[in-house]
Amino acid sequence: MIGTGTAFIANSRVGDGFRGPDGGWYEVTNIASNTAMSIAPNYQGATNNAGGYALAPLQGYVKDSADALRALVNQFGSTLAVLGTSGTREGVRAAL
Repeated sequence: MIGTGTAFIANSRVGDGFRGPDGGWYEVTNIASNTAMSIAPNYQGATNNAGGYALAPLQGYVKDSADALRALVNQFGSTLAVLGTSGTREGVRAAL
């Protein structure tokens, strides 16, 4: 897909859903620049120079976020636990 005046890098992510001007849903497979990205399957509609489109995050983001949070808790959970019982500077220093 080639866009004009688009900001694909800032506004989309590989794995996002792309709804094209033909009304079909596609998956973003590569973001080459702010004006070029790849989708799968190939676009099924007619060439459209002024068509609207939409980008939508898919459910994989929730899993990615949950995995990142779990890794953070596993790494720092015991250190952060002291904040629930002693928010003082001394309590934090003792936990570290």
